[in-house]
Amino acid sequence: ADPEKLDSTPGWSVQVGNFQHNMTVTAVLKVAGAESIDERDMVGAFVGDQCRGVAQPVYIESLQRYEVFLMVHSNEASGEGITLRAFDAGEATVYDITEALTFEADGVRGSVQAPVVLTTSEVHDSEGSILPKVFALGQNRPNPFNPKTDIDYNVPASGGKVSIKIYDVAGRLVRTLVDDVQTPGKKTVTWNGRGNRGEGVAAGLYFYRMTAPGFEKTMKLIMIK
Repeated sequence: ADPEKLDSTPGWSVQVGNFQHNMTVTAVLKVAGAESIDERDMVGAFVGDQCRGVAQPVYIESLQRYEVFLMVHSNEASGEGITLRAFDAGEATVYDITEALTFEADGVRGSVQAPVVLTTSEVHDSEGSILPKVFALGQNRPNPFNPKTDIDYNVPASGGKVSIKIYDVAGRLVRTLVDDVQTPGKKTVTWNGRGNRGEGVAAGLYFYRMTAPGFEKTMKLIMIK
């Protein structure tokens, strides 16, 4: 699948002359639960990573609604599986679309009055890994630990400023592990049981807190000697 935040629109294109057959799809695109009203958004049809069609929402005055008129191309008369992706121009992000199609030459899916509804699902990074949908903080591992422990956390496609800090039972700051703007993805940060000045800390109970836009969570960890 295609990528995370893009610097420009994805380079989706199809060589129409290379294909014998086509089918038409009339649809509305739902991104994050809301119908697309951005004519810069895109819907792409794919077999594997080969683009077989691309279209953008068009405003239908009589319906006061944006619809997508997608022509899908194939050299097989029927039966080829087609996956769909959406480009959200506002977020510069590519999503998978939940619905899939089976190609039928000269087939028609949906109509202006009754369009197919296409809904976005996972977001992918440039390596094809699924990006988290929300901020999240996991239990450190191992726990209890000595001499170090890993803390997993998630940053969704929107990214944002993330802070992860260690506190003692009295609420005093012991160590700042993360405090900057983070790119989307599944992350891991390691604490080596030392404070901000590099000093070793005493065995016992500690707390780690993650804060991010609209998110805050605190969890416990235990250091043993």
